Amino acid sequence: MSGSVAIIVDAMRASTMLCTLLHIGLKEIHVVRRVSEA
Repeated sequence: MSGSVAIIVDAMRASTMLCTLLHIGLKEIHVVRRVSEA
């Protein structure tokens, strides 16, 4: 039981990190587009 809980926690951490990275990436892409358009 404790093993599966650890796996779930790991998966949640990984997905949270992925979401954060995606968010940062999208923001950077947005900034780059604005700069190239200007």
